[in-house]
Amino acid sequence: MKLELAARADREIERTLKWWMEHRQDAPALLSDEIGEYFDKLKKSPNLGEPWGTRRGKEIRRVLLPRTKKKLYVMRPDPNTVRVICFWGGQRGREPKL
Repeated sequence: MKLELAARADREIERTLKWWMEHRQDAPALLSDEIGEYFDKLKKSPNLGEPWGTRRGKEIRRVLLPRTKKKLYVMRPDPNTVRVICFWGGQRGREPKL
C-alpha cells in the first residue's frame, strides 16, 4: 500500500513536530515516533480508524494517535493508496474543515 501526504497534512505535521521538539523536552521524539508508527500501520491496514465523513464521494477516516492525542484524517483515492489529508490536534476543541 502506498502512503501519500497531502500538502496541508505535510505542513501541519512539520509545524507541529517543530513545536513539539521545542516545547516537549521530556519526550521530544514521542510525536515523530508515533506518527511513523501509524504511517506504518496505515500501509498495512488502510481502513484503520473510524469513519468520519466523505469528500468527493470518498470516505474519510479519523485515526487517533493515543499517546499524543493528535489525529490523522485519511482517505483512499484509489485501492492501492492511502492519503493523509489532515493532521489535527485534539486540544483545538473542534474538528478540521475538510
